[in-house]
Amino acid sequence: MSDLLQQPAFDVFIYALITAVATGFGALPFFFFKNLTRNWLGISNAIASGLMIAASFGLIYEGINHDLWLTFWGIIIGLIFIIGSEKMLNRYDDKFSIKHIN
Repeated sequence: MSDLLQQPAFDVFIYALITAVATGFGALPFFFFKNLTRNWLGISNAIASGLMIAASFGLIYEGINHDLWLTFWGIIIGLIFIIGSEKMLNRYDDKFSIKHIN
């Protein structure tokens, strides 16, 4: 058993488990507040996007220290994926919008 605790894969499992639990805690307020105003929704989205941008810059910094060109191409491929996803999702925006559900 002690050999298992020394494995890097076990560390990854523990960190992934902590991340999953933290994600669940992040959704917990929505069980208590059913009707969020647009103001609170905007504040929540701003905080979440700020955290994600900070995490992205941290990863870019680490990537540049590892391999500049690999990081550069990773960013370019990520941008292409985001732009392509946005274009694809915008085609279905009206079909699956909230207006059609109500």
